[in-house]
Amino acid sequence: MRSAITVILMCLMGTSAFAASRQVTDTLGRDVVIPEEPQRIVVMSEPAIGLPLMELGVEPVGSYGRTEDGIYQLGTDFVDTVLGEGRAKPKGIGAGREIDLEKLYALKPDLIIGTEFDIDKVKQLSTIAPVYLQNFLSGKSHNFHIEENLAQLTGREQSFQKRRDMYLQRVAATRALLPENPAKQTYLPILVTDQINVVGEATGFTQALEDLGFTRLNLSKQSGLSANSSQLLLQLSADKLGELNPDVLVVLNSWGSKAHDEKAIRSALDRVVPGWAHYMKPAREKRIVFLNAGEVFTPTFASAEHTLKAVEEWAKSKQ
Repeated sequence: MRSAITVILMCLMGTSAFAASRQVTDTLGRDVVIPEEPQRIVVMSEPAIGLPLMELGVEPVGSYGRTEDGIYQLGTDFVDTVLGEGRAKPKGIGAGREIDLEKLYALKPDLIIGTEFDIDKVKQLSTIAPVYLQNFLSGKSHNFHIEENLAQLTGREQSFQKRRDMYLQRVAATRALLPENPAKQTYLPILVTDQINVVGEATGFTQALEDLGFTRLNLSKQSGLSANSSQLLLQLSADKLGELNPDVLVVLNSWGSKAHDEKAIRSALDRVVPGWAHYMKPAREKRIVFLNAGEVFTPTFASAEHTLKAVEEWAKSKQ
């Protein structure tokens, strides 16, 4: 009798588990069976996947890039700089070339979310939990599509809509402070490392600028270059930069830098393009917005709002 009851219970558990799962197609076209309501998500990219999830109220249990004691090893700790300090951090599953499978297994994930750059790891990771791949650079990245897709994946559509409504209200308030109609103005986003890099589309700050009404400067016409969603950074020579005259030049230094204020960014640009402040028209006419890369680079509403705050401060300085 006891054996019969055990069999019945096992069947019921199996039926329940099946009912609690669903098949989805990830952004790479792979069919994946995932839990109806994932509870223990591990992310392979914290800036691209982890932060959008956290903004939706989903706390990943694990993350690639963190050590066992929670220190982020791949540059700026975006959780602190974008969302604010004091939040719980995901557990680390490795930060080197190899994923620590033992640590990953110990977290008991029911879903692993990576990007297109993790396609070579799918077979290995799938032995532990279902793997969903979200395009970061090679797919649609405008209009917070990554976060919207993750909201649909985790049942957080209402949270996404509420967050978007709040953001759009902030966009309208910022636009009202601008001295000129941004719909008729261009912007050029550059990141200064040991070279000049034009920033592509998959960031919160470029989304904010375009939501305000600015249009990206067409580099293909002026310099033969084209920065699109499949390229996060595109090298631009110092000579070419000096020839460009966007209505607004947006400048950041590396998120790995110790300081991200205007002085630090100016110094970084001076090292690569000596004298730029004297001959570039945006500099001479005070048409430059300086941004903290650690705050604005993720594809989140929070990064976009950090950008809006900086634009507001710039607009007020021109009044």
